[in-house]
Amino acid sequence: SLLLEALDRALAALDLLGRQPTLLDSEANLTLRLDALAAGGMRRLHLQEVDQLLTAPLTAANLPIIKILCAHLIRFPDVATFDRLLLKIAYEPIPLDTESAGIWFSLFCTAGALGDHPKLQEISTRLKNASKKPFMALTVVEAFFRGETAERRITTFLPVLPLPMEVTYALFERFPPPVTAAAPAKRA
Repeated sequence: SLLLEALDRALAALDLLGRQPTLLDSEANLTLRLDALAAGGMRRLHLQEVDQLLTAPLTAANLPIIKILCAHLIRFPDVATFDRLLLKIAYEPIPLDTESAGIWFSLFCTAGALGDHPKLQEISTRLKNASKKPFMALTVVEAFFRGETAERRITTFLPVLPLPMEVTYALFERFPPPVTAAAPAKRA
């Protein structure tokens, strides 16, 4: 019954997008569509949507698809799709500069969230090499994703990472703060 409820919510979201396509901007529309297809278990349609994104040439105008896919993959992990995204970037290189830093840090966090330690290390090395100063905080964030820190809250590390808002929210969802029991109220 939980599966049916998830499917019902996914179909309702897709129906709303179909009836009012201009209700949201194109990035929000794509984000909601991808998430609804994944949440609803509509694998074939989801793969078609991802294929469409990954076959389009990367241009300055459509670079946001990388952050959208990263946020989506953090919410709905899929190592094969992440591999395809990285392959696309290998064939259509994106420079690592101040304009694209958010994309590279998004890829770093996606590798960490997916538990892809070799790619996490590879992207971390690339980010460190591009920095003119030692970026020790990145080493700590990498250790977090590897489960090598006592800290379990991603919120501790987010202030040092220049991430797009979509990726930040996805990380909040994926790594929620631990729930603590409220202290009993004091009686007067």
